[in-house]
Amino acid sequence: MDEYKLVVTKSTVPVGTSLKVKNVIREELNKRNVTIDFDVASNPEFLKAGAAIDDFLRLDRIVLGTESSVK
Repeated sequence: MDEYKLVVTKSTVPVGTSLKVKNVIREELNKRNVTIDFDVASNPEFLKAGAAIDDFLRLDRIVLGTESSVK
Protein backbone atom coordinates (compact mmCIF):
# COMPACT_ATOMS: atom_id res chain seq x y z
CA MET A 1 0.00 0.00 0.00
CA ASP A 2 1.46 3.34 -0.97
CA GLU A 3 -1.62 5.59 -0.93
CA TYR A 4 -5.09 5.78 0.61
CA LYS A 5 -7.13 2.59 0.21
CA LEU A 6 -10.63 1.52 1.12
CA VAL A 7 -10.49 -2.14 2.13
CA VAL A 8 -13.86 -3.89 1.88
CA THR A 9 -14.66 -7.32 3.26
CA LYS A 10 -17.16 -8.95 0.90
CA SER A 11 -18.89 -11.48 3.09
CA THR A 12 -21.09 -11.80 6.11
CA VAL A 13 -18.55 -11.92 8.94
CA PRO A 14 -18.72 -11.87 12.74
CA VAL A 15 -18.92 -8.59 14.63
CA GLY A 16 -15.42 -7.19 15.16
CA THR A 17 -13.93 -8.49 11.91
CA SER A 18 -13.41 -5.00 10.48
CA LEU A 19 -11.52 -3.98 13.61
CA LYS A 20 -9.28 -7.06 13.33
CA VAL A 21 -8.58 -6.32 9.65
CA LYS A 22 -7.81 -2.69 10.51
CA ASN A 23 -5.39 -3.74 13.26
CA VAL A 24 -3.54 -6.20 10.98
CA ILE A 25 -3.08 -3.52 8.31
CA ARG A 26 -1.98 -0.93 10.87
CA GLU A 27 0.57 -3.36 12.37
CA GLU A 28 2.06 -4.05 8.94
CA LEU A 29 2.28 -0.33 8.13
CA ASN A 30 3.99 0.24 11.49
CA LYS A 31 6.53 -2.49 10.68
CA ARG A 32 7.27 -0.66 7.44
CA ASN A 33 7.48 2.63 9.35
CA VAL A 34 4.98 4.34 7.04
CA THR A 35 1.81 6.30 7.66
CA ILE A 36 -0.91 5.78 5.08
CA ASP A 37 -4.57 6.58 5.59
CA PHE A 38 -7.01 3.74 4.97
CA ASP A 39 -10.52 2.70 5.89
CA VAL A 40 -12.11 -0.70 6.37
CA ALA A 41 -15.74 -1.35 5.52
CA SER A 42 -17.98 -4.40 5.23
CA ASN A 43 -20.23 -5.36 2.34
CA PRO A 44 -22.18 -8.30 3.75
CA GLU A 45 -23.83 -10.72 1.37
CA PHE A 46 -27.33 -11.73 2.33
CA LEU A 47 -28.08 -14.42 -0.23
CA LYS A 48 -30.92 -16.90 0.10
CA ALA A 49 -30.15 -20.55 -0.49
CA GLY A 50 -31.10 -21.47 -4.03
CA ALA A 51 -31.48 -17.81 -5.06
CA ALA A 52 -27.91 -16.51 -4.77
CA ILE A 53 -27.48 -15.52 -8.43
CA ASP A 54 -30.87 -13.81 -8.59
CA ASP A 55 -30.20 -12.01 -5.28
CA PHE A 56 -26.79 -10.86 -6.54
CA LEU A 57 -28.11 -9.59 -9.88
CA ARG A 58 -31.18 -7.85 -8.44
CA LEU A 59 -29.93 -6.10 -5.30
CA ASP A 60 -32.53 -4.06 -3.47
CA ARG A 61 -29.93 -2.08 -1.52
CA ILE A 62 -26.21 -1.68 -0.87
CA VAL A 63 -25.09 -0.24 2.45
CA LEU A 64 -21.48 0.85 3.04
CA GLY A 65 -19.93 2.87 5.82
CA THR A 66 -16.61 3.75 7.39
CA GLU A 67 -15.44 5.47 10.54
CA SER A 68 -13.97 8.46 8.69
CA SER A 69 -15.66 11.09 6.58
CA VAL A 70 -15.66 10.97 2.78
CA LYS A 71 -12.22 11.49 1.25
